[in-house]
Amino acid sequence: MTQAYPRGRAERIDKGGFTLPGEAGYEALTLELAEKWGADVIRDSDGTKLSPGIVAAGYRIYSTICIIREHNAFAEAHPDAQQQTFLISDAVLAEEDRVTIEPLAGYFDQQFQLNDSPEALEYWQVWDRTAGRLVPRDRWRYADGKITVDGCTPWHRYTASFLCWRIWEEINMYKPHHQPLDQRPPAAAGPAPPAGLGVSAKVAGGLVRSQSPDRRGAADLAVL
Repeated sequence: MTQAYPRGRAERIDKGGFTLPGEAGYEALTLELAEKWGADVIRDSDGTKLSPGIVAAGYRIYSTICIIREHNAFAEAHPDAQQQTFLISDAVLAEEDRVTIEPLAGYFDQQFQLNDSPEALEYWQVWDRTAGRLVPRDRWRYADGKITVDGCTPWHRYTASFLCWRIWEEINMYKPHHQPLDQRPPAAAGPAPPAGLGVSAKVAGGLVRSQSPDRRGAADLAVL
């Protein structure tokens, strides 16, 4: 590894500025690579743990916590605190002056759930994609999971843009459902972190985690 300096001077750095993921059961390989690649930090990975042998090897240790997922009971009790996303429907070809759009057609129904609350519907849109025009709000209506558009131009294609709840966090789709949380709603923000705990992170449901003092071997938190 080389550190650049002004006037073209460079100095070789043999260790530092590199975090290596590790896992219990791979102690020898983890420590060998940490030495070979000059790591100064070893961290666990999502769903893995570090063994005492790695933790006590003299490297800084980062431990991952998930402040936006793995709180399904809280998400179910506070559905408005789940994360949202805008999606676009498949284009529907108008064969007459009315088309019906199913917003979630083609999407995985275990990953997304329509947010069709009155507040969310204010942000939904319908577009005439052939003409490149926004369809006026009074020409479409929503009911029972479908959008009906009137006054269409035959052979034009129409789409809808809409809000959804993300009910299965994408990174963890190989695991049981983890419902991601949005920390902005008051219910998810939790209390203020206690003073004196260093760099702290609020966790949904009022849980608080903190970063320990800066010293070798301390367990710091990588906040996701």
